Amino acid sequence: MTGATGGTGATGTQGATGPTGAGGPTGARGATGANGVTGSTGATGATGAQGTTGARGTTGATGTNGATGTNGATGTTGARGATGTTGTQGTTGSTGATGAIGSTGATGATGAKGTTGATGATGARGATGSRGVTGPPGAQGPTGARGATGAQGATGQNGTNGTTGVRGPTGARGPTGARGATGARGATGARGATGVRGPTGARGPTGARGATGPTGPAGTSGTVAASVATLESTTSLAYTDLATVGPTITVTVPASGRLLVSLTSSQLGNASSTACFMSFAGTGANTITAVDANALNQAGSAQQRASATTILSGLSPGSTTLTAKYKVSGGGAASCAFATRSIYAIPLS
Repeated sequence: MTGATGGTGATGTQGATGPTGAGGPTGARGATGANGVTGSTGATGATGAQGTTGARGTTGATGTNGATGTNGATGTTGARGATGTTGTQGTTGSTGATGAIGSTGATGATGAKGTTGATGATGARGATGSRGVTGPPGAQGPTGARGATGAQGATGQNGTNGTTGVRGPTGARGPTGARGATGARGATGARGATGVRGPTGARGPTGARGATGPTGPAGTSGTVAASVATLESTTSLAYTDLATVGPTITVTVPASGRLLVSLTSSQLGNASSTACFMSFAGTGANTITAVDANALNQAGSAQQRASATTILSGLSPGSTTLTAKYKVSGGGAASCAFATRSIYAIPLS
């Protein structure tokens, strides 16, 4: 049912229209709502040939129009970019009251007219009666082909814009485009100053004890030593003890069967042809005879203090006692004096 028609306001001067950008695809049309109040009908321009109309979707309900404000001058329209996927249309806000209609602008040139059907005889036109109440709209017939649009006349001044309806929900986000190639790495900047050292963190738990490594070489553990300071002499041509026997040590021969034995003494022969010898003998786990190969020996009548070291191998493991032994060489009345005598032994791996 159509309500009473409101009064027509003065038409504003129409501004120049900018070029129309390329149109995007038409979205589905919502269901048609109830009609608002119909304003008075303006003069009808010439109809251009109608183009092909796409399928019409269900018309959405039309809300009440808001008041239309005056539009500013229309600027030149730029080229229209490709239209993205249309999101779901939100509910149309209510339409406010229609503002005053400005004066009608000049009518553009008429487009080409389609073929006119045969016209029936025209009856005499009677006097126009008063307009009756408008009945409900009839069903819409199929749309004919659309003719070419005629040139548009100058656009009149627009009325004020109505209030904007509620914004519909945002459409689904399209897929993300492929990631572009990574750019070249820029030069490394200068290194900044070192920051203040933070507090030391709590000590973590002690890890499990690892497997025991192989046994390292033996050090000086098990070393034994002894000394005698007394000055004593001998004229024996075979190895013998001095008046003060020794020095004597007892050492444990390791499983390797190896010992390092060192002898030290001050020696003085009674003639330049006299040679003095200090060696050692062993008892216990090993029987060792005193021999020149293991001896410290010096010749001459000038007192000298020296040391000699020998390594024994192939011994039996176990406790072995080593005792220093002495002799002279040179014949006749040869004799040797020995002082500050010492002996030490180190087990070897």
